[in-house]
Amino acid sequence: MFSGFGYGMGYYDDDESHRDFDDTPVEFFRPDGDTESKDVQWCLDNDFFQVEDGLWSGDWYYKEHPEERCMHQQRLDDTKKIRRMNEIKYKSESSRLYNRVRFGGSSLPSVTCRYVWTGLRNKHILH
Repeated sequence: MFSGFGYGMGYYDDDESHRDFDDTPVEFFRPDGDTESKDVQWCLDNDFFQVEDGLWSGDWYYKEHPEERCMHQQRLDDTKKIRRMNEIKYKSESSRLYNRVRFGGSSLPSVTCRYVWTGLRNKHILH
């Protein structure tokens, strides 16, 4: 079953091998000090950074943890690495799917493929 996910993106609910976003669950530290559950892709899409494994936030994190400000550049660098790894992972996956569709090896309905490709292009994964 194909489900929509923001910006025209989608994923297959019943097949983990066709995911086109990183839905790894994480805790998000909010400006008011509370936390809530999000996923890695939401954090990346909204330009937040990884504080530590499983915890993401924005610059307001340092208001409550000023002693950690010196780690900010390293956290930004780590977040860039996560973004690059996801782009490589999903670009590779999209190429594999594209080749299956292009060369007739896919059993996916063409309308589904069209939505997937539109979403991938919108996220600048396919160029």
